[in-house]
Amino acid sequence: MNETTTNLNACLLIYDIPERSNVRNPSRRLRSFAVRVNLSCWVIREGDIPYTLLHEMARGGASWHVVRFDASEGEKLVGMAMEAIKRDIRDAMRRANRSADAAGRKLEPTVGNPSETKRRYAERTRPIIRRLTRLLSDVQKAAARFGIDCATLSLTDAMAGVNALQAGMYTRARAYAEAVEQVRVLGDSAMANAAGADLVPAGILADDINDHGGDASALRDAFAA
Repeated sequence: MNETTTNLNACLLIYDIPERSNVRNPSRRLRSFAVRVNLSCWVIREGDIPYTLLHEMARGGASWHVVRFDASEGEKLVGMAMEAIKRDIRDAMRRANRSADAAGRKLEPTVGNPSETKRRYAERTRPIIRRLTRLLSDVQKAAARFGIDCATLSLTDAMAGVNALQAGMYTRARAYAEAVEQVRVLGDSAMANAAGADLVPAGILADDINDHGGDASALRDAFAA
C-alpha cells in the first residue's frame, strides 16, 4: 500500500440527469480525474470534487449526491478503481474495433477516382482513433490521481492496440484502392467504377477479381484481419 492509497480521501459521486434535461453528459469532464464504477456513479478524490460542474448540473435540473468513504477503505477503493479503468479500456477497444469494421464494410457512395478511397477511408476512421487516444490519456491522468501505476493497467499494451488498429485501417484502405485499380486492368470497368465510388463491399470485389483471373489475396487478408 503506497502513501497515496493510505491517505486517499475519496468520495462516491452519484448523479441523475432527467431525460428531457439540457444537461450534457459530464463523463468527458470527469474521466481525467475520477473513475466511473457504474453508469452515473464515480469514485473521486475529495479534493477533486468539481463544484462548478455540479452547480451547472443542478441548475439544469440534474440531481447529485456526494458520499464520503472512510479513509481506511483506501486500498479497496484503489482496487475497485483499477478494475473499473481496465473495464473501460476493454470496452473502448471493442467499440473502436467495431467502428473500424463497420467503416470498412460500408463505404459511403461518392463519385471520384479510385485513389480517393484511401483519403476518404482515413478521414472516416480518424475520429475513432482520436476518441480512443483521448480516452486513454484521460484514464492515465485519473489513474495518477489514485496513485495507480500505469504498468498495472497495461496502458502500454492499450496504446500498442491503438497503433495496430490505425495501421490496420490504412492497410484496408490501401488494399481496397489497389483492388479497384486491379479490377480495372482486368477489364471489368463497371465493377471498377462502382468500387471506385465505394459501392462494392470488399468481399464482392475480391470475388470479382478472382473470377477475372486476378489475385485478391491481399484484399481478403486486409479485411479478414
